[in-house]
Amino acid sequence: GSMVLGLNDALVELTGSLAGFTFAMQNTRLIALSGLIIGISATFSMASSEFLAARSEGRSDALKSLKVALECIRYGGTIYICEGVYSGIDNSRLTFTQSVNVIGLGDVTFDGELKNYFFTIDEGINVKFKDINFKNIYSYVFDVSRISHVNVENCEFYGGSGSAFINEGVLTITDSTFKDICSEAVILNYATVNVYNSVFDSLTSTSSSMGLAISNYGTANVKNSIFKDSTVYGEERVYGLLYNDAYMSIESCIFDSN
Repeated sequence: GSMVLGLNDALVELTGSLAGFTFAMQNTRLIALSGLIIGISATFSMASSEFLAARSEGRSDALKSLKVALECIRYGGTIYICEGVYSGIDNSRLTFTQSVNVIGLGDVTFDGELKNYFFTIDEGINVKFKDINFKNIYSYVFDVSRISHVNVENCEFYGGSGSAFINEGVLTITDSTFKDICSEAVILNYATVNVYNSVFDSLTSTSSSMGLAISNYGTANVKNSIFKDSTVYGEERVYGLLYNDAYMSIESCIFDSN
């Protein structure tokens, strides 16, 4: 539905472009190739806009699949996720292979249903997530590969068990909340992680934990964050909320009732 309407809208742009090319160029093959490229590009662009409008209006023909959106988006583009709950295999167990921004519009929640991990980020790409909730975590939310840059802004992670992040890239978390997660390490860092203005609330360990909130084996910078109402269980190898085996900087943080 969205694709057909996008193609229909693109006809106006395509007709005008072909008219201009006909006057400017004498080679009919070049004119045809240019028209084909413009037609395809305009179709996807306008289909995306039509899809977002349909989704926001609650129409049943709107896509509900992040998997499909990732297949259609151009490198470095932005996917806007409309309000709703997204679950199932089309919205979890996905691998990001190109740079992209994923932005939530309204109350957007991805539900792991206590059985699905969420996203693997391939090497050498830049990915941003903003204004999105992740609930019922299983295993992990993000597995960030080497040389990748991942920015997470104003997101909430709550419920379930496992790690929110397994990081081997450069990970920056800002204005986010981690709550009611049972884990050995909510953030397991092997490279570089920056945590700013975030809250770690009511975390519990699955067993003995080497850093329930952050377990660091690389470089960790933590600033203006709150750690509260969390409990670590275990008789051996218990290292509390934060564990550092390399370099960790902690500045202006609050630890309360842990």
